[in-house]
Amino acid sequence: MNDTQSGDFGNYGHLAYGLIRQSKPKIILEIGLGESGEGASHMIDAILKNEKDGYDCKYYCIEKYPTKRGADVLDKSEKKATLIIADSQNPAIYKNIFNGQADLVFIDANHDCQNIIKEGIHIITNNILHINGMMVFHDTWMFSVRHAIKKLSEEFSLNTFYLPSFKYNVCLATFQL
Repeated sequence: MNDTQSGDFGNYGHLAYGLIRQSKPKIILEIGLGESGEGASHMIDAILKNEKDGYDCKYYCIEKYPTKRGADVLDKSEKKATLIIADSQNPAIYKNIFNGQADLVFIDANHDCQNIIKEGIHIITNNILHINGMMVFHDTWMFSVRHAIKKLSEEFSLNTFYLPSFKYNVCLATFQL
């Protein structure tokens, strides 16, 4: 993929690619790899493109049950990606992921409201998300995801911006500074 390539910009992967190319994050955390790893593939493409422009980035993905297809995507990342096979509901995982804070956190795992809230709380209270970072929630067409975002926004004073025209809908969330 290149920066001028057009296509189905309703795709979550295209949005992730653009966010990474524009923001040049140092650390990315994704919760949920999915069956195909398509979103991760776009993210890794953007990371490698940014690297050619002089920006270094590491990508970490927490997935309890990775598929071979999804894991293979990460294997092609030129050692920029780390797959953590674990339950994202385990708070100890977040304390041992990496040294530093994530600039971008993509949440697209279990779409149960309480699970999303727990993941958000772990990310925020363990300082996983950098104060200037952004969380990206996928599949906001689901009531459970929207409700979890609302609860997290209220509890942690998050700014939220919904992109409902994207396929499967997306929400961007940042801290109010």
